[in-house]
Amino acid sequence: MILFLSSTRRHFLHLLFFRPLGWHTSTLAHTPFFFLLALPFYGIGGLAFAYNLLSVSSMIVSFSGCFLFIKSFSSPLIATIAALVYTFVNPHWFRLEGHLHTAWLFGVLPWLALAIEKLGQSNTLQR
Repeated sequence: MILFLSSTRRHFLHLLFFRPLGWHTSTLAHTPFFFLLALPFYGIGGLAFAYNLLSVSSMIVSFSGCFLFIKSFSSPLIATIAALVYTFVNPHWFRLEGHLHTAWLFGVLPWLALAIEKLGQSNTLQR
């Protein structure tokens, strides 16, 4: 089986999966970016350390983005509660079991909303 898979292996394309088009690994949501990001942490503490560090980092990014976004509309206490709820909500927590790219997507979405809100409040769109 290993010989079968390694004989047609290319860096960003596996021809034997999803035949006849192949599996383009560079176009998936979990691009090699996460693997490259985890390599230094893998060297420091191993596979579990790298994965857990990226998981906890996605939660921190999620909490901070949601906190800053909600804080622009309400009090810091409400922003903290809302950020805790958003960070530990079931879809985000469930994605940490193996879908790290989706967990990071949940973490980046509040930052996107914050950037759109700040852009709407700036004078660049007003004429």
